[in-house]
Amino acid sequence: MRNPFRIYLLAMGLILVGCAAQKYMAPFTPMDLNPKIKSGQYIQNAKNLMIILDRSGSMNDRYLGQRKFSMALDILHRINRTIPDVKLTVALRTFGFDLISFEQTALVYGPISYDSYGFEKVLKEVKNPIGRSNLELAIDKAVEDLSSIKVLGKIALVIVSDAEDMSDAPLLAAARLKAMYGGRICIYTIHIGNDSAGRMLLEKIAQVGGCGFSIQGEQVLSSGDVADFLERVLLKKKHLKAVKSATTNAPAPIHN
Repeated sequence: MRNPFRIYLLAMGLILVGCAAQKYMAPFTPMDLNPKIKSGQYIQNAKNLMIILDRSGSMNDRYLGQRKFSMALDILHRINRTIPDVKLTVALRTFGFDLISFEQTALVYGPISYDSYGFEKVLKEVKNPIGRSNLELAIDKAVEDLSSIKVLGKIALVIVSDAEDMSDAPLLAAARLKAMYGGRICIYTIHIGNDSAGRMLLEKIAQVGGCGFSIQGEQVLSSGDVADFLERVLLKKKHLKAVKSATTNAPAPIHN
């Protein structure tokens, strides 16, 4: 029988090597959303951004020529580079299995005042996927994360996952989260892969939020698509008050 400790060390070594070899996709030039805010065209809507990232074993599978986990990380990398200059509280929680801590979900960033450099650093250090899909546990823990600080304003929850091999438990967890924060929270899901059951589950989870949406990962890769995604998640168009025309209140003409 093989030495379990040696197997454990080998598994850890492979994960660390995988993390070191982790690469992002092609170079990305983000769109600048700040001019739209400065011009008054858009204003900030969500003040808090909670991200849940799937690093369970199925994210090692390939999709569109690359690992699903690589695509998920790259999407977050691009989102990070596109977030405009607004005051934002950000948190990142992962779910899978950690061979060191034995945790099935971990808070790896925040909740803290958003810093693009710090968030980027954390993304590069996220461990390779392994373990079961415990999205429901991550959602329930997200409630604790948000409760740990005085959360003011609206909350955007973004879930990035393939949602494979999951029951309805994440849906029930999303309902619990919605019950706690009500209209203050919107749920957005990014589906990675081609599993139809997983896609449908994420769509249902987004619907629980009542004000979010679900999208495929390949639709959040181009600079324009990422900018559009963040406009819908963090910002909203400023509604200008209708201005009555001068003729509306003008006195009626006098007829001879």
